[in-house]
Amino acid sequence: MKADFDAVLREMQKLSDRQRMIAAYRSLLSNPMLPIRYTPPNEISELTGRVIGHAHDDGSDRPAMILEGADGFVHIIPYDQGIERHRARGLLASGKVFTLYRDGGGLRVKDLGEKTPSILGRSQTPAKRSR
Repeated sequence: MKADFDAVLREMQKLSDRQRMIAAYRSLLSNPMLPIRYTPPNEISELTGRVIGHAHDDGSDRPAMILEGADGFVHIIPYDQGIERHRARGLLASGKVFTLYRDGGGLRVKDLGEKTPSILGRSQTPAKRSR
């Protein structure tokens, strides 16, 4: 029972840390009421959105990208090697709109520029997440 309780407390702390991280960037969101989703890179087959910022996720002790998705979610995406590589090349800057997609197993980036938040209109096709 104690192990379960400790696990629940750790998960609650992760959620609290992630909510605090999003709160720091909330003013940059086109809709601050969007639900938050933790999205590991390996679950992304295609996801379009605007980069809100980059922060350290205390829950995973890794850097993470905050993306306002065209699917109506704010995604917290922990860095993997592909995201780190794109970030090091100057891609994935805050305010830019991108489509992240899987190509041959790796995560690729298609830069859509600095489009207005209208690209995040809810009429777009929802992001596809692989399972």
